[in-house]
Amino acid sequence: GVFRYLVAAEVVAPLAVFLLLCRCFEYGLARRLAAWSLGIVTLVALAGGTSTWGHEPWNSPLFSAELPPLESPSHTTVMMVNGSPPYGWLITQFPGEVAFVGVRQTFPESAAYRAKLHEIVQVRGGPVYAVIQAYYPSRADTIDRQNAWASALGLESGRRGCDFLHWLQVRAQLRLEVHDTDATGAQCTLAVLPSDQEDTAGEDRAAVATAADSVVRYGFRIDADSCRVYMGHVGQGSYPYQWCRVTEASRKQAAKEKGG
Repeated sequence: GVFRYLVAAEVVAPLAVFLLLCRCFEYGLARRLAAWSLGIVTLVALAGGTSTWGHEPWNSPLFSAELPPLESPSHTTVMMVNGSPPYGWLITQFPGEVAFVGVRQTFPESAAYRAKLHEIVQVRGGPVYAVIQAYYPSRADTIDRQNAWASALGLESGRRGCDFLHWLQVRAQLRLEVHDTDATGAQCTLAVLPSDQEDTAGEDRAAVATAADSVVRYGFRIDADSCRVYMGHVGQGSYPYQWCRVTEASRKQAAKEKGG
């Protein structure tokens, strides 16, 4: 959510590169070097760019998400808990009748804010849910894109293509595995290395526990057993989220859980 402040720096970066080259080299050479370097960078961006530092390859639509079933959107309240990662874009995917409130976001909150939150829930009178961070294997999107390229080039169908991928994996020491999907070795696919496997289920449970500690301070409880994971996408990047049922706790119970 803070990376957007670097957009201005990115916009003037090509000019900065050109001015720096002009200070380091004779103008004619600097102009040629700038044309080549900025041209190469432009081609990289047009080819899909990179997924580092918050960048994701473009896609249409830009935002998309699986939505949970909503029986009564006009009475539903959803808590966006903790604010990391930023899920503000997810709100645009829901029906406009759904109300969203922030819990333990980055801005200071007062007792009046907590009271207002309870008022919103009571006035709407419907179910309350929490959106909580869900984890996705960090290498999975990259492997999916590499599989798409390999499939488009015909490398995952046929013995020659699969043998080439096996050779490339060993010689180039690629950060992936090539799995044969049939006994003859004529069908194959790229997969995440065992060393890159992640315990996403354990991380999801930890995220729910952290969120539960946050909402109990407001007098609510998260039903951890109700949590379900839904997939969301920003560009070609995968950003899943957990959808959990929330109940309003009594003040005495909330104080007890907060103290414990």
